[in-house]
Amino acid sequence: MSLQNFYYSLIIFQDESRMDIQSLKKIMFNKNLIQIILRRELRVGGFFFIEVSNIILGITMFNIVVGIIIDNLKVQKKKATN
Repeated sequence: MSLQNFYYSLIIFQDESRMDIQSLKKIMFNKNLIQIILRRELRVGGFFFIEVSNIILGITMFNIVVGIIIDNLKVQKKKATN
């Protein structure tokens, strides 16, 4: 899978209101799923970057992983208080 396709999947992924690790893994490792998402997004005029740099990719990856960890901690905290 090219960095470009991977980054497209991250952009789409950021638009989701709820992210979890399983969904991230599914998108990261399922090339066909990415192709389907890309085609659908392109049809509805989705927003994509044509040029992808490793720095932007790295920052995006870091933000998503940190976001997932924080989300999971919040969920665990809620479960603990209930």
